[in-house]
Amino acid sequence: MPIIETQNKNNYCSYLASTFDISVPTCYEYESIKDPLLKRQSFTCSSSTPDEDSIHSYQISKMGYLESIMRTAEYITLDHLVLFAPKEGIVLDPDGSPVEVPTRSNGPFTIE
Repeated sequence: MPIIETQNKNNYCSYLASTFDISVPTCYEYESIKDPLLKRQSFTCSSSTPDEDSIHSYQISKMGYLESIMRTAEYITLDHLVLFAPKEGIVLDPDGSPVEVPTRSNGPFTIE
């Protein structure tokens, strides 16, 4: 994904940060260390149709297990402020009146 802007104190692109929620990183190996019985579990499918067997097989696979972890994970949003400036730029009125610029952010920001 292209980085649009990186000139900030956080060293990440504010525009991309506004698009994603972030969780604590994990992997199957780490999760299996936290739950040693996970590696030794054995499952059998006894569904009535092949489609049900496929769904059940995925649910008990490593990826299915990680997906279940991700469903219950806590997510955060990185601090971001995105200004949607028109192509012609932002033109300030000579009389000093406020100019509306569409923005997207995760909190209050002060622009100085």
